[in-house]
Amino acid sequence: LDALALQRDELLAAFAIVQAKEDLVASREWRLKVAAQRDLVAEKARRLVHQLSERTEAASHLRKMRDEACKSLESREQELSKERERAEQLRADLDKCQEALRARDQELAETREALGEAQAAGNELEAKLAATQQLASELKEDLV
Repeated sequence: LDALALQRDELLAAFAIVQAKEDLVASREWRLKVAAQRDLVAEKARRLVHQLSERTEAASHLRKMRDEACKSLESREQELSKERERAEQLRADLDKCQEALRARDQELAETREALGEAQAAGNELEAKLAATQQLASELKEDLV
């Protein structure tokens, strides 16, 4: 009985050693799995950091392009504003020229009218002169 108890204790001790070894192996396997998962997570993190870096760089480049486009647009808007002001000034100048031209046309019409009246008066004077000369000729003939 003592031999069986001793054998039983030896078996239990052996079982405990085997169990401890299995636990140790399981612990090592678990640690290896954890390490492998940690390595995977680290690799994913490196890839994500790389992607983030690339995207940040791309976003920075896009912001720079947007800023340049905005500056260009603002510059073009200023140019267009100046061109509009110049066009308005040219329109105002054209209106002044057209008004001056209308005034000249009016003056010309008045001058033509005055010229017509002067020609009519001249024709009347020529007729009177001709009549006077005719009368003078007749008087001269009567005197002779």
